This record gives sequence, structure tokens and C-alpha cells, in this order.
Amino acid sequence: MFADAFQEIEHGNAAKLLDKVNSSLDGITFDPVSARILSHPLPFYPDCDLIEATEHEARPLKRVTFVIDNKSEKVFILNGKNEPVYELNDAVGLSLSQEDLPLYIRFFLNYVRGHYGFFHLVQSVNDIEWREEPTPNAQKALGKMIHPIQILDFDIEGSFQARCNIVFKQSLLETDLKITKNGHVSFENQEMVVEDIPVSDDVFSL
Repeated sequence: MFADAFQEIEHGNAAKLLDKVNSSLDGITFDPVSARILSHPLPFYPDCDLIEATEHEARPLKRVTFVIDNKSEKVFILNGKNEPVYELNDAVGLSLSQEDLPLYIRFFLNYVRGHYGFFHLVQSVNDIEWREEPTPNAQKALGKMIHPIQILDFDIEGSFQARCNIVFKQSLLETDLKITKNGHVSFENQEMVVEDIPVSDDVFSL
């Protein structure tokens, strides 16, 4: 979801980052020589970066995603649960604006898993990971049902309501999202758009 904007970190700085994250992991360590470290700025978290560390030569493959607060150097491991994100929001001070809200929604849905799997945000038909490529006519018809994130409302307390499309399991849904000032996300008014679409299996890969 964020691959288009990640930047690779050079070995010297990567080693410093891995020193911080290795101490936060339970029995797993990354080698700064063989690990690939990618960084992505997050405008709604002042002085923080989203980091993905992957060691492709390890068997099994090792991967961890975390956010680092560059001021305190505290590391927040993203493990698929919402608690680390909410802890991060409280610790660093989430700063949400209308411009940054779509990116926060992408971030939240990409790194928080529901009880039965991930909700994959889709803003166009090109965002869908197909298991079997549909015909051009089928893709065109499905594309007409998908829209970018729409901000429906926001209030003086800093809460937002938005509408978006998500893929869950084998279904395309439309849902409203309520996002509070401190970044808590809840789903409302979910509607089925299309069932049984040939999407890739939902794999937990954080």
C-alpha cells in the first residue's frame, strides 16, 4: 500500500535503527548487513517514520514493520492489532487534517487486522490483488462501483466520518468509517457491493 513512497535507508543508519528495534523484538534479531530497511514519512505523526525491515536471506523470511519516534527513539511494533497504533497516537500526538485523513485510513487498514482478516482499502480497480485476472469488461464494470475515499463530515472536536470501498475475503464492500480525534477507527453502515470476486487469499504478513 505504501510501496510507491518507501525509501531505502543506507547501511550506517540502518544499523542504528536495527539496534533500537532488535531490543524490542522477542527472540528475533535482524542483521544490518543482510537486512533491507525501508522508510516512509507519516505526516500525521510529527517526527516519526514508518519502517519496514526485511531479511530475505533468512529461512524463514524475517520481516517487521514499526514506527519510530525520532525524538524519543521509542519503537512501536505494528503487529496487526490496533493497540500499538492507539498507543502510538497517544504517545506522539496524532495530528489529523482533511488532507492527511485518507493516508491515515490507508495506514490503519494496511497494518491493523480484524478478527477474521484484513480489510483491504481499494480506491480503484487497480488496487485489487487478483487471484485470477477478470476479463476487461468485468474489470470495467467493477471499476464503476469503486470510488476514492470520501470525507462525509468532520466536527469541531476533530472527528471525521468518511466513506470508502474495502475488499474483505472475497467481497467488495462499501463502508462508513468514523475516525475520532485520537485516531480510533470504527466501521458503520457496511453494504455489500459484489460477492465472490477472484481476489488473492488474505495472508497475515506483517
